Amino acid sequence: MHSLYRLNSRRSLPYCTFNQGLSCLITNVRSNHGSSQRWIARQRSDPYVKHARLESYRCRSAFKLLQLNEKIYGGLFKPGDIVIDCGAAPGSWCQVASSLINSNDNNSNNQGLIIAFDLLNFAQLPGVSIHSGIDLNNWSECINLINQSISNHFINNNNRQLQDIQKLLPAVDVVLSDIAPNVTGIRDIDIPAMMKLAYNILRVTISVSKQGASFVIKLFESPEAEEFKQTVSQFYTFNSSKYSSFTRFIKPAASRKRII
Repeated sequence: MHSLYRLNSRRSLPYCTFNQGLSCLITNVRSNHGSSQRWIARQRSDPYVKHARLESYRCRSAFKLLQLNEKIYGGLFKPGDIVIDCGAAPGSWCQVASSLINSNDNNSNNQGLIIAFDLLNFAQLPGVSIHSGIDLNNWSECINLINQSISNHFINNNNRQLQDIQKLLPAVDVVLSDIAPNVTGIRDIDIPAMMKLAYNILRVTISVSKQGASFVIKLFESPEAEEFKQTVSQFYTFNSSKYSSFTRFIKPAASRKRII
């Protein structure tokens, strides 16, 4: 499931508030059991796989983010945003975000930045700072790399001095996480592994997000996910009349049927 957070004001960490509420996007988890032939057949018949090829997206998951962005009031992205993509390989979410924040336009006066993390290596994308071989459970390393990348971005694009940049941190507008551990099909293994990632990514998000920032994270449907939502509510409070509830669960059309 993915969760969207919009920060309104910032107290001493880790306490923050939202101005437009929180939304959770339920995505689906495919078990690693079953025939590879069935998987190949499904890929061949999947309309989103075909559309991804036609539109030059690296993966069908691009359409989940596009659909989520359409469902969220005001959208997730704006030109010039700084975006963190956790579990970014092969890069389809980076492709979607870069087109919306101008990170791939070197001539833009409002050029955004994407900072991507994954254990795997993947091909470079314009406007994306890729950090491969990074374990997102090592949250302190991630925070340092994010702040370094942002500092370099400001220096290169705004001719700012390092001491001035420190005053602008935290500076992240959107944190995305489509990451999931390798699925075994065993609940007592998969759910704890997922929740460990979720809490560590939340620690990173709280540390690097500025006021008005958004947070989208994938979780497996489970009671533990509900507990995570309650934990998040300790960091963020709902104070907007634009949403009828603090949390929404959304299943985009591009999500596959949940197996485990």
